[in-house]
Order: sequence, then structure tokens, then C-alpha cells
Amino acid sequence: MITAGTATLDIPSLRRLLAWTGSPMDDGGGFGQLNVSGDLASNGGSYSFSNATVLFDGTTATGNLLIDTDGARPAVSGTLAVDQIDTNIYTGEGDTGWSTEELDYSWTTALDIDFELSAGEIIAGNLIIGESALTLTQKDGVLTADLSKMSLYDGTGRGTFTVDGSKAVPSFAADFSLTDIDIDSFLQAAADFKWIRGTGAFNFAVTAAGASEAAIVQTLNGSGNITFRNGAIKGIDLTHLIRIALTNPVIGWIQGSDADTEFTELSSSFTVKDGLLTNDDLKMTGPLIRLSGSGTSNIPKQTFTYRVEPTLVTPIKDSDRSVKRVGLDIPIIVFGKWDNPTFSPDVPALVTSTPRQVLESVGGVIQRTLGIGKKPTSDSAPAAEDTPATKDTPATKKAPADNKVRRQRNE
Repeated sequence: MITAGTATLDIPSLRRLLAWTGSPMDDGGGFGQLNVSGDLASNGGSYSFSNATVLFDGTTATGNLLIDTDGARPAVSGTLAVDQIDTNIYTGEGDTGWSTEELDYSWTTALDIDFELSAGEIIAGNLIIGESALTLTQKDGVLTADLSKMSLYDGTGRGTFTVDGSKAVPSFAADFSLTDIDIDSFLQAAADFKWIRGTGAFNFAVTAAGASEAAIVQTLNGSGNITFRNGAIKGIDLTHLIRIALTNPVIGWIQGSDADTEFTELSSSFTVKDGLLTNDDLKMTGPLIRLSGSGTSNIPKQTFTYRVEPTLVTPIKDSDRSVKRVGLDIPIIVFGKWDNPTFSPDVPALVTSTPRQVLESVGGVIQRTLGIGKKPTSDSAPAAEDTPATKDTPATKKAPADNKVRRQRNE
């Protein structure tokens, strides 16, 4: 039998309704009141709402919605424009640590879904994603979110995220590409990482499994790469730090500077195995410093240890106005918590350095900084008659002949 008309469907608790229909869910957040109003057409256990307004878990959506109760489990599909999707309702509030509280993924097996969504905002943990377009499907306990468009932190992105809740231990996969994002805001929201600013690109593909955030990060595996441009390492001026440390290696590293280390580009690739991130090709270029390095980051503990080799460089213009750079290498160990790194010299490397090479490099930097040893200008050049003879002058060329005459006379 087919019926049609304007109707309103009001369900006080979707969680309890699913349990009543034979698709129970564990206790958890969300899946509360569902209110749907619009033009209804029904046929048996199938209910179609067009021009619908949907209110669900604090979200307002408009569009077309189909509810089918004839299958093995309820199925919901449609095309909707959503004001906001807050995933924290279902996975827990975002914070800066890894929670050991078990997450509820029983909802992945409670119903099937197939949505085309446009969202004004998506909240995931502390991340806030702007206008987005995504396909959201869920069948047999596997949820896949395919985000074809994301606006986030002044940049854009796309990617896929999959949750398999059909197993005893849920598993996850993510594959994302982000471009032109505000690194400072993004890293603070994603990992409470506060000491790099700039514009950058992220590419990563990872997998994990676990019933809590702590368990998930301990099983994290994958790879990726980053490229940051026109930014700075915040709160530490490595150029100033190195120059002070050269004059006083004991306390120079303590004095430091609150200024930033500017860079034009910072890049690296990485692999992750069981929550341990490894990188061996870190590179940074800047107006006064170049840097290369390698190290590891323990994601579960939110700590890292890196050895970097910054090269203090000074621009020098030669006669044809091209720029040369002279290096001064001081190895540095960077370690500690993500939100509070510590910088210290690699003492064994400094001890084994050749003193003469270090002194010559330091002297060159000081000379160029103070302008010592510059060629005299034309206004201050000595007169030609006051200039000492060189090997190219006539006096120098006659010297061998005069010596020959003297030898002949002596003979």
C-alpha cells in the first residue's frame, strides 16, 4: 500500500528504537532524539521524505531521506545539506592526550547508511573542518567517509577514513592529502603542537586498531610527507643561539633567544610502525640558516628526539654579483614533549670537531658581520705610484735577468 502526504516523525531515542527492532547498541553518546518532517511517501516498510528537515543529535539537515526497515537491519540513505557534524558526540570529547576509555563502535553494526552530504562544519577531536562534501556509507559494520572536498585552516584537502567495527577489535584506515593549510592552527588542534608556523602540505596514509585512543596510537602504521613554506620555528632563534654558544659553549645554550628561526621551506618524509615515527631526511632552508636532520617521535608518549645539523650561512656577493654562502656547522639535539622541546649541543660531535676549522669558520662569520677585510673602494684606493710592485709589474719581471748578470760577473 502506498501513502503520501506531509508528515512528522518524532523518535525520542534512536538508540532505544534500534534495540527494539533487533539492532541493539552499547551504551554511549549520541543516537538520541530524531525528528524528521517533510513530504512523506511510504510503501510497506519503506518511508521516503522529500523536502525534509532533519533534527538529529544537535544537527540540522535539509534534503531527501529514505528509511527502509524491510532488510536484515534498518537502512537510511539520502542527500542532505548539514549545518554541522560533531563526531565527538560518538567518539568522546577532544583533548590533548590519548584516552584509555573504550570507545563504542556498536553503532556500525546497528544500521546501514548511504548518504551524499554537504557539511558547513565537521568537528573531529579538536579539529574543526569547514565546508565539506562527502559520501558516507556504512554496511555490515564498515563505515567509510570519502571526503572529496574539505576546507580547513585556510587550506583545502581530500581523503578517506574507514572504521571497521564488525570485529572484536575495531580497525581504522586514513588516507589524506592537505594543501596550503595554516600549520600553526592545524598542529595545535591536531596534536597540541605549538612551535611551528607557516603554510604547508600534508600527505599521509595510516592504519591502526584498538578499542581506545591509547590503543589506537600504539598500533599506528603507515607513511607520509610534509612540506612547510614561509614559516618559522617558534620561540627559538637557532642563528642567535649558535653564535652565543660559540663564544660560551657552557651557558650559551641557556641564554638563547625568544625570537623565531625563519625558514623558506621545511620538508621531510616519514614512516610509522607501532606508533613510532621515523624520519631521516628532514631539511630546512632559510635566509640565515640551513638544516638537515633525522630522528624519531613516540606518538603514544607525545615525545621526540632529533639530531639536526644547522649550517649558519652568510650571503657574500662576488665580483659578478652572484651570491656565495659559507657554512658553520653546529650539531644540535632536539628532544622532549611535543609542546615543550629542549635544544642542546651534540657535545661528542663538538669535541671531535677540528678546532682550526671551527675557529676559521667563526672568524669568517665575524669578519663578514663586522665588515672586516672588505676590498677598499675607489675613493680610498692608494695612488698608482704608492702601490707596491707585484709579480705582474715590470720591476718583478726584470729581477731574474739582473740575477743572471750578477752570477756571470762572479764567475
